[in-house]
Amino acid sequence: MPSSLPPKHHDFTAEQANKPWKYEAPYSLALLEFAVHSLSVRPCHFPFPLPSPNLSQDELITTHWSLLIPPLLTLLDDNSTHIRVRGLKLTTSFLPRLPSKILLQSGLDSVFEDAIFPSLSWLPTLTPLGESLDILPAAYEALYTLCDARYPVPQTSSAPPSTATSVSISISASSEKEKQKAIEKEKQSQTSRLKFLDKIMRQGVFSSYAHASTHPDIVGVLISALSALVQRMGIHSVKHLKDMIPILSAVMTDPFATSHEWLLMEAVKTVKTAVLNCWPRMGEEGWRNEVVKCLVVGWKGVARALEEEEGAKEDEGEYSLVKIREEIKVVGRLLVKAVEVHEEVDFRTELKPLIEVDAKMVEDVFGITTSSQE
Repeated sequence: MPSSLPPKHHDFTAEQANKPWKYEAPYSLALLEFAVHSLSVRPCHFPFPLPSPNLSQDELITTHWSLLIPPLLTLLDDNSTHIRVRGLKLTTSFLPRLPSKILLQSGLDSVFEDAIFPSLSWLPTLTPLGESLDILPAAYEALYTLCDARYPVPQTSSAPPSTATSVSISISASSEKEKQKAIEKEKQSQTSRLKFLDKIMRQGVFSSYAHASTHPDIVGVLISALSALVQRMGIHSVKHLKDMIPILSAVMTDPFATSHEWLLMEAVKTVKTAVLNCWPRMGEEGWRNEVVKCLVVGWKGVARALEEEEGAKEDEGEYSLVKIREEIKVVGRLLVKAVEVHEEVDFRTELKPLIEVDAKMVEDVFGITTSSQE
C-alpha cells in the first residue's frame, strides 16, 4: 500500500559537505591536472623544490602514485558529465606513466576497468546528446590506454646474437627454461588482452549501437571506436564480422548518408580497416557480397549528391564528398586483392550483373576493366 506520509525532501547540502573539492575549492581539479601532467617532466624542470630532490622521475612516481589514485577514482565516479570527462582524460594521461608492475600487482587495473566502463552507458535519451558526445570518446580512449598499460604489446628485439662462448653454453640450460616461461606468460597476456578488447567491443560498441542507433553523431563515435578496436585486434576481429558488417552497411546504404559526411567517411574508413585486418574472411562469398553492396550503394549516393551540388563541396576539408569517393575506390581495390587470394573465385564473373548495368561504375570502384566484357 502506498504511504500517506509526505515525500522526504532531498538534502542538497549534504553533497556539498561531502565534496568540498567540487563546490568550495574547484581549483583543486586544476591542481590535480597539474600534478598528473607534471609526472612526465624531469625533476630539474619543476619550478619549485621537490619534497625529495634526490629521487628520479621513476622513483617519484613509484613513491607517490598512491596519492593520485583516490582523487582520480572520485572523478570517475562523479555524476557530473564535465567532472567525469576530466577524470577520464586525467586517467588517460596517468596510466602510461604508472609502472605496469604496480598496476598489476596492486589490482588497480581491475579497479580502473570497473570505474571506466559505466561511462560507456551515458547515452541518449537518458543523457543529453551533447554530454554523450563529450564522454564517450574520452571513455574509449581511457580504455585503450588501460589496455596498453595492462597488457603491453611485445616489442621484437633488434639486438645481434651473441657469440657462442663457454659462458653462454653453460647458461643455456637455465635460460631456456626462463625463456619458455616468458613465452607462456606472453601468450597468457595476449589472450587476456584480446578478451578485454572483446569486452569493449560487445559491452561498449555493439550494446551502445543497439541503444542509440537513431543518433548519427553517436553512431559516428561508435564506428570510430570500432575501427580502433579492429586495428588493435587484427585478424582476431573476424569473430565480430557478423556484428560489424550490418552496422557499416546500415550507414553506407542509408539514402540520406551524404547528409552526414563525417559519419559516412568514418564508415568507409572502418570498412577499409576491416578488409585490411580480416582479408582471409572478406574474400568469402557472404562477406564480399555485403561489402560490394556497401561500396556500390555508397558510391551511387555520393555521385548523386555531387551531381546535385555540382561539385560545391570538392574543397571543403577532410570529409568532403570527393574524398569519400576516393576512399571508396581504395576500399574497392583492397577488396579485389582480398578476393584474389581465393583462386577458385572469379570476381569478374560475379560482378557481371553490375557490369551490365553500369560498367563505368565497376571500373571506378573496383578498378576492373570491362572493355572486353561481352
